[in-house]
Amino acid sequence: MFSLDSKKTNLILLTLGLGTLIGCLNMMMFNVALPTMVTVFNAPLSTVQWLTSGYMLAAGMIIPAAGYLGDRFGYKRMFTGILVCVLGLSLLGSLAWRIELLIVIRFLFGLTGGLLSPLALAMFYRILPAGQQTKAASIWGMATMIGAILPTVLSGVILSVADWRFLLLFNVPFT
Repeated sequence: MFSLDSKKTNLILLTLGLGTLIGCLNMMMFNVALPTMVTVFNAPLSTVQWLTSGYMLAAGMIIPAAGYLGDRFGYKRMFTGILVCVLGLSLLGSLAWRIELLIVIRFLFGLTGGLLSPLALAMFYRILPAGQQTKAASIWGMATMIGAILPTVLSGVILSVADWRFLLLFNVPFT
């Protein structure tokens, strides 16, 4: 551990909090969009549900690997790489022309997004001195809670004024 000034600490907290929020947003954004996706892709609901099920399955599978990957490749490098992957997958997903392709992309989103929260939390505890860890955990917790509530509202707003692709393109400015 090393001493960080207040500005640098706040920047780290903001970056990791936004990364966690992006992971949570990606997890929940398509829940509201399922009926829209049935219509857009002319696919049965049982197929379209894989947009959320595939994400959750992949995220659940990858979470236990977060610590190993962080130790092996470096937490900062992993976190940055995942954000780049989220950006690429957002752009790629917005170009999907078949539901099957979008399901695969959402599964890959789950593999990346599932790592954001545990890596961010681990980085809080690795980087920050003990006196700042409570503040960091509180910010991380707020990002997680906001990430559970905000996607439903955002999805509804986005779908009422724009194409489903903007559910994915919404990430681009934040990554």
